[in-house]
Amino acid sequence: MTQPLVTQLKFTRSEWVRGLKPVTAEEATRRFGAINPISWMIGHLAWQEQLYWVERAQETLVVPSTRRGPGGARSRAQPTGISTRSRAPS
Repeated sequence: MTQPLVTQLKFTRSEWVRGLKPVTAEEATRRFGAINPISWMIGHLAWQEQLYWVERAQETLVVPSTRRGPGGARSRAQPTGISTRSRAPS
């Protein structure tokens, strides 16, 4: 019998794939203000899955190049007209 978490993960992945079918590569890298692009979100979710399901659960590191420091990787696509520097406290 399949574990409930595995069933839930498979369903979630299938819904992501279904929802992303109409999205073009250009649209996937587009940023809306301070919101990360879809491509970054997908990469972040994939990294989280590897961390929880492979590295921690199985104590295995399949792709060493995906290992990041604290906080993960920054998005390379910067929004137009928004500074990447920290804002002064309000």
